[in-house]
Amino acid sequence: MGGEKLSRKQEEAIAALLTTFTLQEAAQLSGVSVSTLKRWRKDPDFAERFAQARGEVVERALLALLDANAQAVETLRKCLTAKRAGDRIRAAHVILSHTRRGFELNDLAWQVAELRRDIKLWQGDRPKGIVG
Repeated sequence: MGGEKLSRKQEEAIAALLTTFTLQEAAQLSGVSVSTLKRWRKDPDFAERFAQARGEVVERALLALLDANAQAVETLRKCLTAKRAGDRIRAAHVILSHTRRGFELNDLAWQVAELRRDIKLWQGDRPKGIVG
């Protein structure tokens, strides 16, 4: 961040932006005009703090989902022994499908990490400003 401390009103506006659906609602909740809110959103310090706050909200939501993950998997495992064959088949399909997707995403993450490393190595061998 550029080091500029945000005002109390700006911090309230960020909180309002994170808890409402429209700029009008956020402006009303934080006690500023929509035009002020739009102007603040263009300010680099405000935009960076808003992005940081939004990232924290998303991270907390993901952690909550991860916490529920084990229970969801256990529920699917129990469904593998359900009385109805259709329920067992559906549970097996869901488990296999998500496992496959998980491996694919993990493989892609490794490939992206390798490509980033290769790019950094390649860029390190070139003088700055030379592209090709």
